[in-house]
Amino acid sequence: MASRSRMVLLVPFLLCCMLSNVQSAPIKITRETFKTCSRGQWAGIPADCCPPKKIDGPIIDFSPPKLDPSKPLRVRKALQCLSGKELRTYTKKLQKGYRLMRSLPDTDPRSYVRQYGIHCAYATGSFIQDGSNNLTIDIHIGWYFHPWHRAYV
Repeated sequence: MASRSRMVLLVPFLLCCMLSNVQSAPIKITRETFKTCSRGQWAGIPADCCPPKKIDGPIIDFSPPKLDPSKPLRVRKALQCLSGKELRTYTKKLQKGYRLMRSLPDTDPRSYVRQYGIHCAYATGSFIQDGSNNLTIDIHIGWYFHPWHRAYV
């Protein structure tokens, strides 16, 4: 029975990988990537989600903060694992975060509008991967769906 349930989980994963042109190499974003940005589409609806054409300063890769081994490791629980007071606290923090993001000017990279644009650009095929003529970046089609969204949130 256990092998049958593993097969039920494995088949959709393999289909996703076979049908989605997934490549396992990391997606490298450079100034050249930004130059290829064009209107994408989501469910057949055109979407213009490209970042500003002019980017001042360097593009800096994210690097996580150094962990202090003397402090406990913070673990963010999955939403479906929260209940009661913990869920209410999380909900209030999330609502406050949205309120703060919406209060920022649209030109601020932390604003809701700019964060929406990032998600939109990586979900509509607006970018062509560096080194490819036609392989677009769509974070909803492939193995990186869950890790990308987890990091994004």
